[in-house]
Formats: sequence, structure tokens, C-alpha cells
Amino acid sequence: MKDSLKNNIKIKLISLMSAIVLWMYVMIIIDPEETRTIENLHVNISNMNKVREEDLMIYPDNNDLTVDINITGDLSDIKSIRKEDISIFGNINNPIEGKNEVYLTASTPQGITYKFDERVVFVNLEKVIKMEKEISINIEGNNKSNIKNVVIENNSDNLITVVGPRTLMDKVDKVEGYLDIGESNESLTENVVLKPVDSSGNIVEGVSLEYDSVDVTVNILQEKTVPLKLKIFDSKLSYNLSNVSVNIKADKKVLDKINFIETDDVNLDEIANNEKITVRAKAPENVYLSQHEYEINTNDIPNLSKLTYSKDDLKIKNNNDNESLNIPEKINILVNYKDAKPIKNDIKVFVDLEKSKRIQFSSNKNFDEVFIYPNSIQ
Repeated sequence: MKDSLKNNIKIKLISLMSAIVLWMYVMIIIDPEETRTIENLHVNISNMNKVREEDLMIYPDNNDLTVDINITGDLSDIKSIRKEDISIFGNINNPIEGKNEVYLTASTPQGITYKFDERVVFVNLEKVIKMEKEISINIEGNNKSNIKNVVIENNSDNLITVVGPRTLMDKVDKVEGYLDIGESNESLTENVVLKPVDSSGNIVEGVSLEYDSVDVTVNILQEKTVPLKLKIFDSKLSYNLSNVSVNIKADKKVLDKINFIETDDVNLDEIANNEKITVRAKAPENVYLSQHEYEINTNDIPNLSKLTYSKDDLKIKNNNDNESLNIPEKINILVNYKDAKPIKNDIKVFVDLEKSKRIQFSSNKNFDEVFIYPNSIQ
């Protein structure tokens, strides 16, 4: 029994050794042929220059164009082949916009043959479109309300050329850049990166810009508060309304020279006949106002006293013929003064019919100017 087991083990060992020797003979001496499949190899289009000459491009990007290849060769060679050892080329005959056939060839190491499952694949070509698009610079920061203007350097028309396939170019609405000026209150110049965007502000990938960034100068205005000066029509008179402040913005050099803002001309009779008037501030050149219209209480105008008289206050002199007169119910007098503000008792109003029907005044005080509305009776 033991001799039988020993003989059986010997037979098995001899069989194993014979198999190993046979395998080594096959592998080393014979080196059998083997076929292997390599997947997802990138296809290089060999005649892209011709495609570009026709103003065409592959869209979607040809980086997505891959194929599988079957390679055959000696087993020892096949085992060492890597993806990087094989190049796939495709040729597009007579390229046109739309679907095109790509005829495949390959470059493999010496002694290796190849075969494609499909010798022809397809790509889509689209027309290359060039368009000029508006550059829009979006400014952020606490002082953006003080921006006078934004200048794109070396680009007076604010346009840039965008290039890409027709499908993507139809999506491009404009080219945007973003600049955060932070707390800056002085003009500055920064380089701003540009991105093509659609109408919703989303970046359109796959198109190219004439240049990727621009230098942008942001001119920031300085702020200042000054009083409003009331300007009187057809007169050298003006009144500083110290209780009415005007917020103005301008370049610093301009701002330093401004101490007040004048109104458009106002008629004195408008002041005389109304308790409140609306005046419009007049902005000097290159000065910006935060508000243009202001409501003024006419009784609060400094150095201008507004006195109101009734018809009974008007004394008629030399009415020898007892003429029936049309006397206004109310007479307003404006007094331009320097020192003490006059009151009603300081001035008397009268008409001397022997001279005219003009309303006149008398006073024991001296005033710069006195204006009477209406200035006559009928």
C-alpha cells in the first residue's frame, strides 16, 4: 500500500514538472500570438488645419472623441503595451457643417497589428462665429454710489471679439467683469478678468475671448455738503439759505472750489405771493447733486423781510374827486435789509393820486431795497 502511494506521488510530480517545462517551452521558445483590446483611446484629427480653413470646428470638443482598438502580436510584446504606446488618427474628408465621417488609422509599436471594430466614427462640425459683444463691468463696494464713470482702458467703444461654435455663440449675451472697490473713495485702476455670459448671467464655457482681462479705471467722486443760495431773477440779489443743505459730488479739485450751490432764478413776486415755493438747484459743470428740487418757506429767507398789508392799511392821498378806486385786498412788501429785521410798523404804504396810482412806502429807517406787490391800484 505504501509503495503504491509513493509511486502515485512520483507520477504526479513528474506530470507537474513536464507541464512546467512544456509551458516554458511554449512561452519562451514558441511565444504564441495574442489579441488584446485597449479601450477609450483619444482620436487626433490629422487634418484640423483644413477644418479650420473652412471656419469650422468640432463641437462638442474632440477631447470626447475616443475609440477602442484590438491589437495583435506576440504575447511577450502584447503584455507590455500601454495606452501611451498607441496613437489614433482620424481624417475628415471634405469637412462641412453638421455630421462628418472620420476615417481612422493607428500607429502601433513594431510587430503589433491592429483592427477597429468600426473603421469610421462620426463628429459634428459647427461654423466658427466671430462677434463683437459689449463689455459690462459690474462694480461692488460701499462707495459704488459715488462712481462718476468706469473707463475700460484702450477700448473706447467697450466692445470685445468673441469666437466660438454657432450653438454656443447664440447663448452669449455679453462679456462681464467684476470689480470690488471696497472702501475706496479715490479713483483707482485695476485689472479685471472677463467672462462671456448668457442673458441670465451664467458663464458660457467653450468660447474664447479676444483677450482675457482689461484694465479698468473707476473715477470716484468726493462728497460735500454746502448751503443753497437763492438767486433772484434780473437782480444782483441772492440769499444764502443756510438752513437748506445740498449734498454734492465732484472730483476733489472741483469740489474744493465750491462753497454754495445757486438756484435757478426766482421771481420776487413769486416769493411775495406764496408762503412756500419750490426752487431748483443749478448744478455747475461736472458737479452732481443728490437732490435738485427744494421747498422753501418764504418767511424764513434770511435778510429778506416779508410784510403783508390789508387794503385798510393803504393810505390814499389827494383823492380830491372822490374817485372810486380798485384797491387790492392784500399788499405784500419785500424788504432787503442788513441789520435789524423790519416789522410792519416800520413801513407805511400809500398812494398819492396827485402823482400816480403807484403804491409807495415811507419809513424812518433805511433799507437796501423794497419791493411792493402789487405795485399800483386801479
